[in-house]
Amino acid sequence: MAGIVEWDNFIPGFGQKYYDSGKKSWILEIRHNGKRRMVTLGRCSIMHRAEAIEKARITLLEARYGIVRDRTLDEVFTEYSAMVDRIHNKSWAKNKKRYQGKISFSLGNSKLKDINPALLLKYHASMAADTPYEANRCVELISSVFNYAIKMDYAIKNPAKGFRYARERTRDRFLTPSERTRLFEAVKSTPAQHTRMAFLFLMLTGLRKSEVLSLLWKDTDLELCQTIVRDTKNGNDFVCPLPEFLVGELRHHPKHSHHIIAGNVGGRRTRLERAWNKLKRQARIDNVRIHDLRRTYATSLLANGAQLPQIKDALNHKSITSTLTYARYAPEVARELTTRHYRLLAGPK
Repeated sequence: MAGIVEWDNFIPGFGQKYYDSGKKSWILEIRHNGKRRMVTLGRCSIMHRAEAIEKARITLLEARYGIVRDRTLDEVFTEYSAMVDRIHNKSWAKNKKRYQGKISFSLGNSKLKDINPALLLKYHASMAADTPYEANRCVELISSVFNYAIKMDYAIKNPAKGFRYARERTRDRFLTPSERTRLFEAVKSTPAQHTRMAFLFLMLTGLRKSEVLSLLWKDTDLELCQTIVRDTKNGNDFVCPLPEFLVGELRHHPKHSHHIIAGNVGGRRTRLERAWNKLKRQARIDNVRIHDLRRTYATSLLANGAQLPQIKDALNHKSITSTLTYARYAPEVARELTTRHYRLLAGPK
């Protein structure tokens, strides 16, 4: 449709085009692959001049350098996961699972240029009310993918920049003394040897599940009562002391694999969830995750007189701030402290 163009001197080739219908659009005249063509940036009724200028600048850069910006989020994530995340991030497998399960279905086929802050906010809001932690982690992962895309010239902006994340609820679930006793008895009575050993390690050492499943016989010294956890979440090797009971169990544990916790075919075991659910039913406990055993371990150390720096070292934390989220006073300990405080205030009788 023919129209009249009113050029804007702010950027060469930028202006407004008036159509016979009365509508007008922002346009940009560019030269691409040796040919001149006119690009419509958007309707003037819904796009402010500043937005049109910004889009014109991006379009000029793309035309000048021949940058391809029509990649989908799925395509860029696949590249990011292989080139960056898998090499530099120990949680890459968890990120891949999170992307495939929670992001790809909603945004995977979207082109990067079509993912804007409004779309991201809508996606985040769809999860934030029920699972604020997962909603935040998903947006953080998308942000990392966009940072990679910007470095590779697949994108100009990161729509997650300045994003306002949902407030997360701090989890402070740990086992009560009676729950600990019931679970420990259930673990000891488990006939599956490798399942029993895995949960003994989780309860008695405070190691992470991934660390327990990666333990090797060659790194374990039963005479020194210790095992070395290789390549931990902190990036270091951690010498984990073993209690006498666990050493005794290890002496009778089968050694038909390089891993202490072996899978069905002799390799490394990767999952404990099914066994965990069975143990929870047997011990009559609920609302407990495997990682809560690490929190229970830290809380138990605190209740038995360990200082925070000692607990920090036992958990192999880099900073004591992380330790504070794990080591909490159990209710019975808090009551005892409150009673002591009252006695100080009341004075001798």
